[in-house]
Amino acid sequence: MMGILTGKQEPLHYGELHGVWESVLMGKGLHTAYVIMRNHAGDEDLKEFITTQIKGMEMQIKGGEEILKENGLTSPPSPPERPVIEWKDIPEGGRFYDPEIAFSTKNNIAAGLGASSMMIAKCLNDGVRKYFEMAQKANTEFYEKIIHLMKEKAWLTPPPLQVRNQEE
Repeated sequence: MMGILTGKQEPLHYGELHGVWESVLMGKGLHTAYVIMRNHAGDEDLKEFITTQIKGMEMQIKGGEEILKENGLTSPPSPPERPVIEWKDIPEGGRFYDPEIAFSTKNNIAAGLGASSMMIAKCLNDGVRKYFEMAQKANTEFYEKIIHLMKEKAWLTPPPLQVRNQEE
């Protein structure tokens, strides 16, 4: 018995195609932003984290571009590559500081978790769903690492905590 969309060539619906295209577009933009942030980072652990994240993004972008190509769509344009420079060469007033870079990165990862989760729920095509599941897994691991790094470096500012007096 053959059900709907169970053949070898499952067509993608517009939401899947748009989601993959948007994922590649955002990935390329964030790739450029992270290269710039890595240039601004002074902390070696933060630089290493960003470098690992950039490599992961490159793999995710490549996977998305393959899906688009297989379905006859062109990939979104890539921003121009940025040079690698030393943070010491960036003037003091124009530099992002390590806590700002970590906070921005954490927020971008959190947004990626939400976006990939939404796409997983939308996908009928197994290949596209697996693409977003892999992104979800990678983002979950990156989120855990950035939170631990921020705690270790005392860059994380928690919201007000409710602390009850033991005597009450």
